[in-house]
Amino acid sequence: MAKNYLSKGTRINIPENTITSAVSSGDVVTIQKLVGVALHDGAANAANVLKVDGEWNLKKATGAGTGGNIGADAYVTSAGLVTAVSTGNNKIGVFTAAAVDGDTTANIRLNAIGIS
Repeated sequence: MAKNYLSKGTRINIPENTITSAVSSGDVVTIQKLVGVALHDGAANAANVLKVDGEWNLKKATGAGTGGNIGADAYVTSAGLVTAVSTGNNKIGVFTAAAVDGDTTANIRLNAIGIS
């Protein structure tokens, strides 16, 4: 094994003073282009761990254009809600089941670290 190998990269340890608001386990967290799901409840500025792969049922934005078909690109808003709207949002992965505009959750396969 190479001496500089760290991990598989499926869980990212986030240090203190990085996540600036309180999060609940299961919330989507965005840190610049890094997007993942918080594995623990945490106060603002607390350390946490983000899971950056797998399939998740996540909170979804509602309104025109927010739904997506299976396989469609999925993005996350600044409020941590999944949407099919790309403008101003970070890519998080793809829809693994169809979601209509009025749905409040969506099934998403995370796979988009560093993708804009």
